[in-house]
Amino acid sequence: MYNYLQLAKITSFLLCNEVKWEVTLLWGCGLMSASQIRMIIMDVDGVICSSGQVVPEALEILEVLLSKNIIVKFLTNDAISSRASRIEELNSQGLHININEIYTASSLTADYIRQIGCPKTLLLMNGEGVDEFYNIPLVEEDPEVVVVGDFFASYSRSKLERAFEAISKGSLFIAMQKNRYWMDGERSMIDIGFWVKGLEYCTGVEAKIVGKPSLESYQRVLTDSKCQPHEAIMVSDDLFSDLVGAKRAGLFTIHLQSTEMEQFPIQDNILPADLTINSLLEIAEIELD
Repeated sequence: MYNYLQLAKITSFLLCNEVKWEVTLLWGCGLMSASQIRMIIMDVDGVICSSGQVVPEALEILEVLLSKNIIVKFLTNDAISSRASRIEELNSQGLHININEIYTASSLTADYIRQIGCPKTLLLMNGEGVDEFYNIPLVEEDPEVVVVGDFFASYSRSKLERAFEAISKGSLFIAMQKNRYWMDGERSMIDIGFWVKGLEYCTGVEAKIVGKPSLESYQRVLTDSKCQPHEAIMVSDDLFSDLVGAKRAGLFTIHLQSTEMEQFPIQDNILPADLTINSLLEIAEIELD
């Protein structure tokens, strides 16, 4: 019995030998033509950039996708940057992204807090991502909501204690994401799951996750783009959160293999991606129009 990935690769190989490359994607219990794809969502770090540098193949594949009228959006679990700061960084290296095409964990979290009425918020984070929390009352005492973002550079024992006390007394506990680590080129870096899991353990309260792999993060991108899940592909190097969440949301998933992520063993309960590639340029070989 072949799995989805094996069948997709076999189909691609057979059709390629007939000169015409037209990958048939397996979706759920049926078959789906790649020509139905309207949008590709890409992770940022580890996919279009590495160690803060945009990879050359990202520029090439984005040009190809846009020429085919494919919607391209970017969804990152960056919990320290604002959309504006990431755009400035990426566009300075040749990309042309506008603020409606990128979603960060900080921007999604700020939007969620505004949706629930802008309650008083204790924000555990630093960096440009704080700019996303406009029109939200940020407080140090008696918060109604505690939000955990990237807290490493601005760590304060007293602020962490206030967060612990507030959550224990019933304040809503929100985490931008709960990743264990992220890759910065060849280095693995501890991520904010360090803070989130610690507070969960100490308070006995499970945090609401707003960024990936929450279903809401993918649904937000789909809704804004007026796309259905079966019309979208998620591309990431991260099987643990990005692609597991996307698969549960109904998107087709493509795993970009990287030597950096290979050092972490795949857990038995991790759903495999629908397709695995070694280069972003392989996406261009799928007939999307």
